[in-house]
Amino acid sequence: MSASSRFIIFTRGRTGSTAIVDEIDSHSRVACLQEPFIPLEGVKALLERIDERGEIDFVSLASELRFIPFEIWIKQYQHLSLFGKSLYRKGFVFHKAAVAIREYLNELEQNEVRSMKGDLSAFGFKLLVNHLNNWPSLATMLKDDGYKVIYLERKNVVRKVLSGIIAQKRGVYNRKNFQPEVANYEVDLDDFEMRVHSEIMLVEREKEQLKQQGFPVFSVAYEDFLLKREQFLEGLFDFIGVEFELPEKSEYSIMIQELSDTISNYDALKDRVEKMGMLHFLDS
Repeated sequence: MSASSRFIIFTRGRTGSTAIVDEIDSHSRVACLQEPFIPLEGVKALLERIDERGEIDFVSLASELRFIPFEIWIKQYQHLSLFGKSLYRKGFVFHKAAVAIREYLNELEQNEVRSMKGDLSAFGFKLLVNHLNNWPSLATMLKDDGYKVIYLERKNVVRKVLSGIIAQKRGVYNRKNFQPEVANYEVDLDDFEMRVHSEIMLVEREKEQLKQQGFPVFSVAYEDFLLKREQFLEGLFDFIGVEFELPEKSEYSIMIQELSDTISNYDALKDRVEKMGMLHFLDS
């Protein structure tokens, strides 16, 4: 038995996606996973354990984790390159990457079906553009297997970029009930401005790519999640194809409460943002 609806939360960093995925996943008939295709550098703790063992104990990992990230799971296969094409061998059988990806996602979905005793109406997961870049066949496979796309963006591009810069400096990206330390961080203004313009361009490019690939796309904004949470989730669950349930609020926290308390050169930043014609983003 499989879920009747499949979907992905397609997004960029710092869009509140961790909290949103957490709330979607709390629906009684929906499973929504956090980044199954996260690159290896994002699972350093697991890699350290693997290095200590010298080999991967998949049975042990599966008993401890809700799911094994694909970049670790795929190590069950031997990677070969023949005539410029990547092939993956398990036993004596050779597969293209898409076959292994489909096997992986089917395994994840069936695990969720079993955990819900078959009462699973929708299965989905969070996906970032760099995940698609790492696995070029992933987009085609998702389209062929009927996945819908919820495109999550953050309209306030200034705060989005600043959130990413501060998270990188802190070394903390997502935490439940986060209590920020007393610390100030200096923002490189030229780097900040470059990131803002790049972010605007990349979001538009991603939307166009999804349209060209033929995915059913439902666009939503983080700001609506904050201001109109019930309406936001109602539209999202309707697109997925499940009855609306209002989940408890996620414990994942907003990481920056006041920019002026967090950024040491805030006045200079404000001047730069005003020159960019985006001062309204600081006030919202």
